Amino acid sequence: MASSVRPPTHLHLFMLERLADHSEELRNFPIFRDLPAEILRDITAVKPPPIRRGTTIFRQGNPIHRIFLVLSGEVVLEHRNERGEVVLTRVVRPGQVFGRLELDTLEGQLGSARTTRRTEVLYIEKNVLSRLRSQYPELRNQLDRSEVIGHLRATPYFAPLSDLEIKWISDIVTIEHAERGEVLLRFGEPAQEVVVVRQGRVRLEGESADDRRWVSAGAVIGKRAALAGLQHSASAVTESKTLFYRLPAEDLEAVTALHPEQDWAGEPVRLERLLQNAPIFKDLTGQELRHLAGYTMQLHLHRPHYVVVRQGIQDEYYYILVRGTAIYYSQEVVNGEATRGPNLVMAEGEGFGEASLLLGEVADRTVETLDMTDWLRIHRTDFKLFLHEHPGARARLNIDPELRERLKSEEIVAGWQEEGERIILRARRHWIVLARNLAAVLSGLLLLVGAALAVDVALGFPPLWVMLILSGLLLAGPAVWVILDYRNDFHILTNKRVAHEERVILVSERRVSAPLDKVQEMKIDRGFWAQMLGYGHLLIATAADEGQIMFDYLPNAEVVMKRIDQEVKSAKAGVKADREELIRRQLQDRLHLGLEEKLDERALLEALPRAASQHKPRWRKLIDLMGLHQETGNRLVWRKHWLGLLIQILPPLLFVLAGVLAMILVLAGSMPATVPPELEFVLAIMLLVVLGISFFWLWWKWTDWRNDLYIVTDQNIEHIEKKPFIFDEQKTVTTLERVQNVEYHKPGPIAYLLNYGNVYIQTAAAEGELVFRYVPEPDQVQADIYHRLQRYRDLQARLREKQLKSEMADWLEAYHKLLLEERDRQAQS
Repeated sequence: MASSVRPPTHLHLFMLERLADHSEELRNFPIFRDLPAEILRDITAVKPPPIRRGTTIFRQGNPIHRIFLVLSGEVVLEHRNERGEVVLTRVVRPGQVFGRLELDTLEGQLGSARTTRRTEVLYIEKNVLSRLRSQYPELRNQLDRSEVIGHLRATPYFAPLSDLEIKWISDIVTIEHAERGEVLLRFGEPAQEVVVVRQGRVRLEGESADDRRWVSAGAVIGKRAALAGLQHSASAVTESKTLFYRLPAEDLEAVTALHPEQDWAGEPVRLERLLQNAPIFKDLTGQELRHLAGYTMQLHLHRPHYVVVRQGIQDEYYYILVRGTAIYYSQEVVNGEATRGPNLVMAEGEGFGEASLLLGEVADRTVETLDMTDWLRIHRTDFKLFLHEHPGARARLNIDPELRERLKSEEIVAGWQEEGERIILRARRHWIVLARNLAAVLSGLLLLVGAALAVDVALGFPPLWVMLILSGLLLAGPAVWVILDYRNDFHILTNKRVAHEERVILVSERRVSAPLDKVQEMKIDRGFWAQMLGYGHLLIATAADEGQIMFDYLPNAEVVMKRIDQEVKSAKAGVKADREELIRRQLQDRLHLGLEEKLDERALLEALPRAASQHKPRWRKLIDLMGLHQETGNRLVWRKHWLGLLIQILPPLLFVLAGVLAMILVLAGSMPATVPPELEFVLAIMLLVVLGISFFWLWWKWTDWRNDLYIVTDQNIEHIEKKPFIFDEQKTVTTLERVQNVEYHKPGPIAYLLNYGNVYIQTAAAEGELVFRYVPEPDQVQADIYHRLQRYRDLQARLREKQLKSEMADWLEAYHKLLLEERDRQAQS
């Protein structure tokens, strides 16, 4: 019986197409070009039959179900205004994408898409894009242009464009990265596109070597040549890792033509001139100012009543108003109530934020825009990079003497400080402590002088002056030691924690610290002499039962307590302000009250170079090799110091050495002649048994030491004590959330010299205190724990923000849909 193959139906063809691998075709599109092959194969793309000329693919306002990738042919996008006039046009060619790249919007397509010739496309469903965005964060900006829209809205050059026009070009730009030394635009080549710098530092080079200047975030490069159809008059070369957008010249021309009143091809803003007008930078050299422009962000705030900075909230920026109107005002607390001062208008070119730029201090005023404004903004970390590259500029900064002195103290950076952590106060104990200890030394000197006089009267030899000199020399060492010991002890307040640091030279070392948000109560104890001499004992309490931090013999204790209280409240106020700002922006975005500006934190992507003191010393590598410290993934593991191992294995090790020595004597025939051979054999067997037991004992002690672990992860702190085989095991676990304060202590001269000690972790949980005993480098262990604690708190803050955004998004989306339904119902009636 003959058989025939049934031709596939349209459904079969569709399913086969779903299973097809289009990874090589996807690689030809900029949004997918840099992705690994495994991610490309994971993208479900569909290739429908070729589309005939004149076919409308979607219409303006249609729901967004998918995006389209043009393989061949040509598509025209058109946006019409309310009168039906075409106001925006775009030609989409092979290698380009069309269809709105804004996955969470409730709006429809921005324009209608129609083929002008036979066209082949791939399309990807919206739900696939949403899955890819969640699964591969590196695709977020490529697949969802919400952030790109915000960055373009915050670019001063595009300020005249409407929100619709910003969204239109956001679908056109390609997002690219470049490493240091790459050429983005080349001198003399036709200007077929412009470059919009999002983050990074770019050097512009003209014909001559002297024609150089630098730009950074917010700059639009090549616009004059692109709009005039000329060649580029300068090359654009990256001087750091750079994130940027490319926009075709024809699309820029189409959008800017809608605003002929604007001077789109005008002379670019000379940032170095604006920077020189700022008092803090007025004494910098011309070369330094040109370089500083490469560390400066240009930004545009489109909406009025935008709060640029808020008084009392930590800030790390210096601002210069370039264009527009802004006011500033301060608030003072009078009789327990906040009183707002008068509104003062900022002049264009005026700058503010010196203390925030140099020290990261809280803002001393609130600044609010009244209309559209353009700004220059320099982040503290970017400015540190500038000073690192141009160290001579530091001395030429025009700042008041008091701020310069505080800046000098800021340069004292401790190894335990976190990124962005700054020392606000670093105070020694009151001078009475030094005087008291020196008085004890002086008493000893007086006793020696008295003894010298008695010897001189009684014996007349040696000469009195010799004895006095010897007495002075004998006590000079203790006096110097007392002074150095006094100068080594500090009470410390940073913008993230309180800490007490105490060192007794060659004897012991201790530091205890607690995050500011864990501080619950403070009180000052002061006796009669403390009141007379102006010091007090400040007790800083957390939720832990023990381990409270004592700032003893603290000068101006009330002032310090007030400053700590200000920092604690500032930290809480910052969280509250961030939450309010998040809610405000979510409302604005979801209710379509205008586009939200997306501002990157910094103008540059590069990090500060590590200080030499932060590099791992060679002797620390030995600690890692010995297994005393291991870092695998998100786990930090410590074992007890090698001295603890030596103490544990010393008895069995001595037995092993003695047994080996005795066995050598037996086997070498070195036993006395009176010992019969039979006894030598029995003795050898006994020695083998003793050696076996000793080796087992040695292995047991070594394994017991190796099984005792101190572990810190991104979530928990663990202490594991485990015997070999299946014997006893004890495991204590607490979460980082419960940690109140962390203390380390090197308990004696041997611990000080061999650099080991104990780390005490106070918690608010039932277990109370965890102790890491005899760990190497206890100061570094404390710093690592605190670093993980900070990371955990930052992660929890982001998770809370994400949850809040998700909840708000659901509520606001439902509200927005109800509004649309009500509008449609009213329109129908």
